[in-house]
Amino acid sequence: MAESLSTPIFAFILIAFLIDLMIFHLTHAGRVITLLSLGISSLRSLVRFRLTDREKIAEQNKLLKERQKMLDEAKKSGDMEAAQKHQADILEASLDRMKHSLKPMAATTIPYIIVFGWIKSAFAESGTVAEIMGYSMGWFGWYIISSMAAGMLLQKAYVRMKRGSSAGVEDDRV
Repeated sequence: MAESLSTPIFAFILIAFLIDLMIFHLTHAGRVITLLSLGISSLRSLVRFRLTDREKIAEQNKLLKERQKMLDEAKKSGDMEAAQKHQADILEASLDRMKHSLKPMAATTIPYIIVFGWIKSAFAESGTVAEIMGYSMGWFGWYIISSMAAGMLLQKAYVRMKRGSSAGVEDDRV
């Protein structure tokens, strides 16, 4: 797993600092926030990867599709009692899937609160931490942009790892 993640992490750091020389101008605070966003995105991806049972989610997705087909068939045939039963089954399966997908969020909420508190106390007074094509950005705006970029790169690494480890699972996002 470390080999799969090292390439996107290196790419993100390289891109961030090359862009700093071209389009963006980052202050020291901007560079620190970029590295923090990479770390937080890595933590979030790692936690999601470890706590999410991808096979179970793929199974639940398949079950939901089947139940949706049964619901559509019941509606077409005019059997409203069966349609209501299938609707209740879909709702129950959706809630189960949602509970399963909330596990990673529960594990990362407290670290986010702590890190954001620290970032705010350390960089709120910094003013502009990044300048993008003449537009100034504060710490929060720059964190959002760099976190989105890190998240996209880590999602690509996750998809590559998943393709290599489980070819039969058909879930594209977790």
